[in-house]
Amino acid sequence: MNDNGLKVDTLLMKPNYICGYKILYRMPFTNIVPNWKYDATLKKYDFIYLRRPYFMNVFFLIFLKNVKKNNHNTKVVMEIPTYPYDKEIIKKRTNYTLLIKDMITRKRINRYVDRITVVGNEKEIFGVKTIKILNGYNVIETRKRKPRAEIKSINLVAAAMFDYWHGYDRLIHGLREYYDKGGEQEITLFFVGEGPEKNKYMKLVNDLCLHEHIQFLGLLEKAKILEVYDNSDIGVCSLGAYRKDLFYSCELKSREYLTVGLPIITGVRLDVMDNDKLNKYILEFPNDDSVIDFDEIIGFYEKLYVHNDSSVSMIQEIRECAENELNMSKALSGLIEYLREA
Repeated sequence: MNDNGLKVDTLLMKPNYICGYKILYRMPFTNIVPNWKYDATLKKYDFIYLRRPYFMNVFFLIFLKNVKKNNHNTKVVMEIPTYPYDKEIIKKRTNYTLLIKDMITRKRINRYVDRITVVGNEKEIFGVKTIKILNGYNVIETRKRKPRAEIKSINLVAAAMFDYWHGYDRLIHGLREYYDKGGEQEITLFFVGEGPEKNKYMKLVNDLCLHEHIQFLGLLEKAKILEVYDNSDIGVCSLGAYRKDLFYSCELKSREYLTVGLPIITGVRLDVMDNDKLNKYILEFPNDDSVIDFDEIIGFYEKLYVHNDSSVSMIQEIRECAENELNMSKALSGLIEYLREA
């Protein structure tokens, strides 16, 4: 925004981590995480841009009301990165009260929120007009990957904070099925990251005797992740989006893979697939619980690497598309235009 002539300050709503907060913030009428408190300095701003909190409550509504009360000219724009999001909240049964708070509150936010930014195609959410944005990426500060010099196996990488909607169990089962049917191609999967599903994946790998083909690398610094990308051929996006009723995505990992020059596989329709130059580097699987077919992955790999004159030119083309299509200025162009005109 600053690069586009909009002077921006960043403010943080700090949580109040008092003793027992994990129980208290689930109860009615508690203002703890985050602690919504109006700051009088906010009345000087022409607009406020905020991301949807994990759950909305009455104190969030009061905060927005005070913003408008103290300066009715202030435009409020709220970002909803994933919609619908109900299943994200209630992935823990103890969070049902949070969803109830959110459902009650969101019926009234159209009184105070002027626009909602969303990465999907919804025209209106909760009675508020939307602005379509993309999930941009800081392409310039990330180098492209180096072509692999020696190829003994097809290497896939999945980098994430592993959660139930990533669906990498489909990938693990698919690899076992491929070898059970007599597959001979050497394949290696790199899992980079942690998360609540990691132990389940590790147990599944152990149960299916796939230790030789799957490596869990844990959390890595950016330089080390780039080294993993150098040794990879294909990036793996989410394969379980159906588990949270998501059927269109612009997930951040797709941006990172494309930025470094990796072709990708996905289990959900990606926005970048509308780009003809990028679409040929993306393999889409059904958005359901079916096992991932590794014969399709091998065919995809051979089309890109074996029957292609140069992996160097492929990496460069993917990178150039990322620079043109996924930079932050283009990703937020609709928002920037609205703020200039508001």
